[in-house]
Amino acid sequence: MQRQLGIVQEALRMALLEEPSLRQIWLDVDALLAGCARMRDWEHPVALADLVGFVGGDLQVWQGRLAEGLRLQQGEGARLDQQIAENLRRLNYDF
Repeated sequence: MQRQLGIVQEALRMALLEEPSLRQIWLDVDALLAGCARMRDWEHPVALADLVGFVGGDLQVWQGRLAEGLRLQQGEGARLDQQIAENLRRLNYDF
C-alpha cells in the first residue's frame, strides 16, 4: 500500500509541475497530497479504518478525475491530429 500511495503522490506532483493550472481545477489537491503523506508515514500509527476510508474515498475520487483528464486530453489530441490532417489536405500536401 505504501508503494501505491507513493505512486499517486508522484503522479500528482508531476501533473502539477507540468500543468500548474490544474491547481485551479483541483482545489483540494494539497489535501490529497497531505493525506497520501499521512498514510505513508509508518512511524506514526494509522488506524486501519482511516486507511480504508482514504483509499476507498479520496483515491477513488482522484482516480476518476485523472481518468477523465486523460480521456479529455486524448480526445483533444485526436481532434488536433484531425485538424492538422485537414489543413495539410487543404494545402495540397499528401503524406
